[in-house]
Order: sequence, then structure tokens, then C-alpha cells
Amino acid sequence: MATPIPHEPHLPNELLLIIKQHIDPFDLRTHVCYYLSSPRVSALYDSELNPDAFWALACWNCGIGAGLNASEETGDFTWKDIAIDCIIRDGFCEHPQCGEMLLEYNRRRMRYAAGDVKPLEPLRGKIAMQMPILEGHILFKQIEFKCWRNQEPVERDAHLRAPGAPARRPECEENRQFHDDYPGLYFEQHPLAARSFATSFPVVNIDFCRVADTQPKNHIMQQERAIIILDILKVIHAELDEPLTVTDLCDHLGHHYNCVLDNPWDFRKALGMMRTIRSLLTICPILDLEQVLDDSDNGPLISVELR
Repeated sequence: MATPIPHEPHLPNELLLIIKQHIDPFDLRTHVCYYLSSPRVSALYDSELNPDAFWALACWNCGIGAGLNASEETGDFTWKDIAIDCIIRDGFCEHPQCGEMLLEYNRRRMRYAAGDVKPLEPLRGKIAMQMPILEGHILFKQIEFKCWRNQEPVERDAHLRAPGAPARRPECEENRQFHDDYPGLYFEQHPLAARSFATSFPVVNIDFCRVADTQPKNHIMQQERAIIILDILKVIHAELDEPLTVTDLCDHLGHHYNCVLDNPWDFRKALGMMRTIRSLLTICPILDLEQVLDDSDNGPLISVELR
């Protein structure tokens, strides 16, 4: 991360402005580093007619939205603060699915979406249904929840998978000594991941038809801002520890019977291992968000698909 220059070179403001203007508007990390490099550079950004509009567009170009806390839901925030927080805390993260790798992936998606979505105007209602099929963020393939029921909020339950760790973790259900903690990987420590737009085209409303073959109680999501990954995780998190019915389990095994066969369990053991969605996710982890072809009046129908 760039730090203010101890002995600032006496470059004219005109040259500092030229440097700013030559930074790619999609390169949020460089803009934040340049902003923080010098009070004179910061003043160039802050002296624009609407300085926060610049940061709002820079975040949009990198697929980053608001919605991590109550103040952001009420509009009591600045995009500059979001941009700086994301880069300081997460912009140089070395996790292979975070940091600059995540920013680059988001930039590609937003450049692709630019032909169908106006800047800072996420799709809503019927318009969202007329777009190409929505695709889930690639990061969903790398997201896990703790194995065991807990009282933590979603930000300290959902986490990135550790690099090189296996996707399936049935052993944690069998071994109560399993170390069910993931320091440095929780979403509260990864604002870039939490704030990334959940779908390939930013949308404000979706209808969850399935989470692991069950329909969530609060399956309709409608809001004024673009839906981010953390919004999706909140819906899943609310369902994690609800007991699965026999019908739910039969529906799941209809698509994932091989997941059971891959483990040395008898029928009783298998049923004991799949009591809740949380326990299912240790055996059949999240694969993707998938838009089903039929849409509801509440927006595109989305299913959380498992491996």
C-alpha cells in the first residue's frame, strides 16, 4: 500500500493532474494509492465538482457495491470511504481469489456488462429478466461456512476456502475435534469479496427458488442498490441450521446421490450426516448461482447450486 511521500517532490499541480488523468478509470487500486500518496494529490481528487461521483464510478467499474452496514443502507456513507477501505484492507490480499486477482475479474465482468447496463444503474424488475442469463460470481465456488452451528453473524461464519484446501469436508461432521476456525479468511476481513456484485449484470431484485433444493423463507430480495455477494450469503446463512425434511433430503439426493456413495457410510450414517443445509455444504459445497429459465414477478429466479 502506498504511503505519503516523506519529502514530497515539487512537481507542479498540472503534472500531478496529468498523472491522475492517465490512470485507467477501472483501476481502483492505483487511484486509491495515488490519492493517499500526497495531500496535494488528494486535493486534486477532492476539488472536483462532485468528488464522490468519481469514487462511485470507480467502485462501479470494479464491481463493488454498498451494503455492509446499516449506515450504507440509509445512504449515510461516501464512496471514497468504501474505495479506500477496500484497497487498504483487501486490495493487496494474497489469497488467490482476492486482492488484485478479484479486482481484475470484476473489471472484466463490468466491461462486458457495459453494453447492457448504464453506469451506476443496476437492473431491476422485468428489465433484469430481459438480459442475457445471469451468471453467479466465480467467488461462490470458494465460499464455505463453518461446519458446526454457531451464534456468529454471517461475516464471521462465511469465509474463503484456504488455498489448496479440499472443497468437501465430511470429516468435520464426524470429528468434533475438527479445528473449525479460519483466521484471516472470514468475510468481515475481506471487504472486496463481500462487496463484489453477486451476478454478472448488477441487479436490485431476485427471487431465490432454491438453496440446496429448499426454498428460503425470505426468498424475495428487493432493494434500491445492487445485490452484492454478502446479500446472497445472508440468505443462505439464515437457512443453514434449519432441519431438513425427508422431502428436502430426497430432492437433494436425487441430484447428489454420488456424494453419498463417495463416502463409506451406511444409510443411517448418511442421514445423520445430512441434517441441515450447513451439514450438506460440508459434503456438497456451493458450486454457483444459477438462473433458471422461468422468471417470477419478483425478478430473475436464482438457484444456489451445489457440487
